[in-house]
Formats: sequence, C-alpha cells, structure tokens
Amino acid sequence: MNGDLTEKNGESQIISGANLSVKLEWLQLNAQSNTSYTIEVYNDERINIQYQSLFYSGRKNITIILKGMESARTISPSSNGCLFIIGSGVTLILDSNIVLRGRNNNTHPLVTVEGTFIMNSRTAIIGNKNTAGDFPCGGVFVLEDGVFNLNGGTISKNVSSNVGGGVAVDGIFNMNSGIISENTAEDGGGGVFTQGTFIMNHGVISGNASRMGGGVVVKGTFTMNECTIANNIVEAGGGGVAVTGTFTMKGGDITSNTTKGELGCGGGVAVIGTESDAVFIKSGGIITGFWDDEDKGNVVRNNDGDFEIGMGHAIFASSSFHIKMRETTIEASENISYNAVDGVTTGTWDEKKSESEKTRSTKIPSIIGAILGGFLVSAVGNIIIPNVGSIFGLIIGSIIGWIIGKKAGEKIMNG
Repeated sequence: MNGDLTEKNGESQIISGANLSVKLEWLQLNAQSNTSYTIEVYNDERINIQYQSLFYSGRKNITIILKGMESARTISPSSNGCLFIIGSGVTLILDSNIVLRGRNNNTHPLVTVEGTFIMNSRTAIIGNKNTAGDFPCGGVFVLEDGVFNLNGGTISKNVSSNVGGGVAVDGIFNMNSGIISENTAEDGGGGVFTQGTFIMNHGVISGNASRMGGGVVVKGTFTMNECTIANNIVEAGGGGVAVTGTFTMKGGDITSNTTKGELGCGGGVAVIGTESDAVFIKSGGIITGFWDDEDKGNVVRNNDGDFEIGMGHAIFASSSFHIKMRETTIEASENISYNAVDGVTTGTWDEKKSESEKTRSTKIPSIIGAILGGFLVSAVGNIIIPNVGSIFGLIIGSIIGWIIGKKAGEKIMNG
C-alpha cells in the first residue's frame, strides 16, 4: 500500500500507509513547505537507513510528528548508522509512546540534528552503543545549527567511545524536563557533552559515567536552573560537572556524585582552567560536600574507595593563578565564583590542608593535560593517518599534555 494523506488532525495532516518506511518514503516525494505531518505508528518497526534522512531539498518549515498508537512502539535501524538525520528546516517531534532503540555495535549516534528535534513525555532514546571513535555521541548529536528541546522522556543506556554518552551538543540544547541516565562516554560527558549552548531548566541527569564530567562536560556554555545532577561517576575530574567553558548555576542540586581514581578531583564540580578560559558562577542551588554530608555529599575517593582530603568534595578549581577547593556543602544562599581568565574568585573557599596535599595537587593539571592532549592530538592524527594516526596521536598527545600540565601545576604552587 502506498502512502497517502487520509485526514487532517487539527493543523497536522495524517499520513496513511502499510508501515513507517512507506510513510517516510511518501514524505521524501511529497512533503510540502510550511506543513505539519503526523505519522501514527501501530507496530514495532525496523527501518532501512535509506529512509533515515529527513532532508527535503528546496522545501522548508516541515514538521513531522511521530506518535505511537495504543501502546509504546519501538523504532530501530535495520543496520548500522543513524536512525534519523534531521535536516535544516525540518522539525521532528516524538510525541508520545515512541521508543527509538539503537544497536549494540553501531558506528553513529542514534539521532543527528541539523534542524529541530523535540522529545515529549512518554518517549525514549535507548540502547545505542557507538563504537566508532571518529563520531561523538551515543544518543542525540546536535550539530552547530541544530536545536534539541527535551520536554520529557528518557535518554538512557547509550554508549559513546568518544564523548557525549547521552547527548553531544555543538548547537543548542534546552532541557525542560525528562531524564538522562545510565549513559557512558569514554572521553567525557557521560550524560551530556556540550561545546555549544546547554540550558537545563528542569529534569534529572543521573547515573552516568565517564573519564571526565560524569553528568556534564562544559566546553561551551551551561546554564543550570531548577534541576538535579546526581549519582554520576568519573575517574578523573568532575563527578557531576567538568568545566573548561562557562558554567552558570542559578538553581538546582548537584549531589551524590563521585570522582574515584588516582589523582581524582572535584566530586561535584571540577573547574579546569590550566589550558582553558574556564568560568564558574554560582548564584543559587546546592552543591553538597562529603565533609559535612556523608549521606548525599559529592565525594572524591581513591582507588581503594577511601575518601580524599584536599581534592574538593564539593568543588575543585585550578588555573595558572591558583588552586581553590571546597570540601563542605555550598548552600543555596551562598554565592561563589571562579574565573580562570583573570584569577578572580568570590565566596568562601577552603584553605589547602598541608604541604603533602599541595604536592599532590600539582599533579592534577598533569593528568588533565594528558587526557585533553591525548584526545586532541589523537583526533588530528586520525585525520592525517586514519586509524593508525589516532593511536600514535593519543600517545604523543598524552605525553605533551602531561608535561604542559605539570609545568602549569608547578607555576600554580610556586606563585
């Protein structure tokens, strides 16, 4: 049965057809500018990647609404690749009862956004494992001109061998509700990796894991309002949030996150300014600290599971100017800030505890430098010599990053 228009549902036209692939094929041929289309999904479906691209040449302002009928319907790709690529001028809405399920050994994020992507309640993006190091993100990859509005639903159990287990952002990501949980990224941002604009109004980021920034890595800008970042875990820095860009916290809670590993820092937040212009501004919200809240406090632990002193259970911040930390809870009424650009800090910070802790603290920039250097040079090496270049780049970049980070740490401690 060929796809066709059967009726109008308010302002949206309903497309008929034997299955989802038929309806998507009809859209490729017949979609008109300035028109909204509803696709009703009655069964679980696997679609061929030939229908994945929601690009309509010469046409714009096209809205596609996917709606599961009678109960939740699962849509998955029949082979490796993105399930949907949303083109410029196109809006894809997951309305209700729609689950996008990925593949266990995929080579791409499940959804790539150049236009606009909207998730409403009772929707989910789950189970996509992107094993290709060249492509970031397991769940939703928002390109530079893309916009992603998460109004509800769940992004869960996705994996990236690069950055951004749940979401990677080059464009704009507005989280108005929903849950981002149990995602994993090897290099950074278990829940969200942003080098674009991320605004978190409501919702929860929890149970994610990565090397840096278990909940969020901020290389662009991140504004946090009324929401929760909790129970995330990392090996190096920033159990909740790792900052090399600008993080403005106006409300919400950062709590029960863990940094566990040798030279770990910042159980709740790590501001890493030794090789970046990192800025952190808190005017509201709570960042818990293990020192005075053993039940819900963010914590830094070593490989044996013992809690550390002097590594910033609530927050750790470093730059070429100085190292600052806070072990105890930062209450909602406390304003605190750290600017790695000019070295200006405000609010109450803890004094460093001992000379031995000072010595250990100088090593933090070394490991952070090794991670960042290895990642960046690996990417360059892969472009020059695919596959092989990334391996040599990782080794060389890590060594260079360690040396630069060590010298930055020595400068910090020696004034």
